[in-house]
Amino acid sequence: MIKILLILCLMFCVGCSNSNSKEEKYSFIKGINLYQKGKKKDALKEYEKAYEINPNNVVVIKEIAFLSYELGDINSAIEFYEEAYLEKSRRHLEEISDIKDDDILKLKRMLLHKEEI
Repeated sequence: MIKILLILCLMFCVGCSNSNSKEEKYSFIKGINLYQKGKKKDALKEYEKAYEINPNNVVVIKEIAFLSYELGDINSAIEFYEEAYLEKSRRHLEEISDIKDDDILKLKRMLLHKEEI
């Protein structure tokens, strides 16, 4: 019962990511199932397929980051977590104003500068 609720919850999250791609959803759910079976590397491959289809899906990006960390690839985990948060920030900025590519670059520079301080 818990597995069914988890899958339904995750399907809802994927559906909220503005992606209508059946292949993306299939790869994501397949990744979840593989992870539950302890096949982390295979799960990561499925998440990466979903990412190739829709590189803006924050849920998929976070799952890749999480699995990368669990598999010991810390650098990839950090990169994907940063990408997820930048994508989420970009979405919020789009909601409050018309954002341009130059604005995204400025935001990235500002975030990188704050990390250096």
